[in-house]
Amino acid sequence: GDITIICRYPNAAGDLTEWTSSTVNPNWQNIDEAPPDDDLTYNYTTTVGARDLVHLQDINGATTVIGAQYLMSGRRTGASFANVAPLHKEGGVVFEGATRALPSSYAYTHRTPFEVSPAGLAWTPTIFNALQSGYKRTL
Repeated sequence: GDITIICRYPNAAGDLTEWTSSTVNPNWQNIDEAPPDDDLTYNYTTTVGARDLVHLQDINGATTVIGAQYLMSGRRTGASFANVAPLHKEGGVVFEGATRALPSSYAYTHRTPFEVSPAGLAWTPTIFNALQSGYKRTL
């Protein structure tokens, strides 16, 4: 049958805000644009281990969720290396995904779509709507 793909963007701060905002805006407002505005608003850190989490827009309770995919647009500054890992907080536990090296120009990094939630549960609107997503600097 038919499948609809929807995007959900940040709409509130999550439980962790350890990166620095490039503006006076809260961190989540720097990463909620579609398409990304790149160097106009962003979050940054030089601290390995720093994390940010955000809440995402809810999905309709009548929706059947068959999967989810995390996308992040980012780049490194300077000639050195910078790596980030996606984070997802579900049921009070923060799950860290595979580390990705950031390029020198803005590009999307992603991971394989989740067929189940980070905790291994079948997706439901309730599980998705309670999820927090974000990122961690790993190098």
